[in-house]
Amino acid sequence: MKTNHRTQSGDPPEASLSPVISDSPEATEDIAAIISSVARPGDIFALEGTLSAGKTAFARGFARGLGIGEAVTSPSFPIIQEYDGTPPLFHMDLYRLGDSDEVIETGAQELWFGSGISLIEWPDRASDILPEHCIYLHFEIIGDTRRQIGIRGAAHRIEEIKRAIGR
Repeated sequence: MKTNHRTQSGDPPEASLSPVISDSPEATEDIAAIISSVARPGDIFALEGTLSAGKTAFARGFARGLGIGEAVTSPSFPIIQEYDGTPPLFHMDLYRLGDSDEVIETGAQELWFGSGISLIEWPDRASDILPEHCIYLHFEIIGDTRRQIGIRGAAHRIEEIKRAIGR
């Protein structure tokens, strides 16, 4: 686990977890379900990666881990999909948006500060307005079904994830 101590703004130190390897979409879902066990209201998980890298599979598993029984699909066209749960889950796909001004127009930013948990695909579209407390997951394709998932964020949250996934 690498730690980057930020001192200028007083933000907590940032850390990263050595990459997690997933051998299948089902394994990605299982990893997400485990990570969801440490999620709390107000959390934002920024899901980075190319098309078909496993972001939506992660969202399916995350929702399952929260006890949400609805089918989870990519919200490319509605942009924001809300799933009823305690807390609610907001799955956002910003792929079709050009910049943070368009993100603000969707109302997504208001949801980040509510009582739900947000999963954001294509967070680069909002990089200049994302809160500091985001947990970033970077999905990399390393084989037909294999994915490497890098995780970074506030050190104390990365430590919680590390314990949850047994590292």
